[in-house]
Amino acid sequence: MIAVMAFALSACSTGPGAEDPEATVSRDVGPYGLPPASNTPPAQGPSASATEETSSAESERSDADAAVIGQWGGAPEGAPVLSFAPEGRFNGHDGCNTLTGSWTGSGQAFELHEMTMTLIGCPGIDTWLSRAAAVEVDGETLRVTDKDGKDIGTLPRLNVAG
Repeated sequence: MIAVMAFALSACSTGPGAEDPEATVSRDVGPYGLPPASNTPPAQGPSASATEETSSAESERSDADAAVIGQWGGAPEGAPVLSFAPEGRFNGHDGCNTLTGSWTGSGQAFELHEMTMTLIGCPGIDTWLSRAAAVEVDGETLRVTDKDGKDIGTLPRLNVAG
């Protein structure tokens, strides 16, 4: 038993054949053991147009005066709700699952993008909001449509962000 432990400990020694600690290459490691984020600007070229398109979409959705900004639905508590922020993000709840994503648009019509949501099974709950692809402001009502443009529901304006 002692011989086994002595052998195991000898592997940790700094004796002959051991790696020289000063010769070890130093590596920067970021969160989760990944390389740290680079401060190098992105390469120019074909991807530059994609960056311009993204910037255009960002500026289009960064509209503090957009008619959609604020909370729609949510009363009574537990009812479906969507909240839209001026920075182009939205979040909500369909009575069962939480959802989040981004929005673009102007005037009264807005498209929902990059929507992700939890997938909790809730018997007896209509999760119609999970099919939302676009919204249209109609006075104090938000009309919600699916990817085919079919009306799937409405939400009353609860408040206006400000």
